[in-house]
Amino acid sequence: MPDDLRNTWISLVDHDWGYSAKVLNDRDLPYPRGRTIGGSTSVNGTVAMRGSPADFEAWAAKGNDEWTFELVEP
Repeated sequence: MPDDLRNTWISLVDHDWGYSAKVLNDRDLPYPRGRTIGGSTSVNGTVAMRGSPADFEAWAAKGNDEWTFELVEP
């Protein structure tokens, strides 16, 4: 992955195809599409969200005692 995509100060210009989309009234709007390994996924932001306690407890109840909400957090 290019170094400039590894940090939060992303410069999409070097990794974009330069597409645009026609919208109402024939306006052109930028339509960013990633031009790198991984495509647009590589240039999009990422959000990590922790699952709900009920999800973890359901997995643990199915036989994986190490997947409780409390044990997975660390």
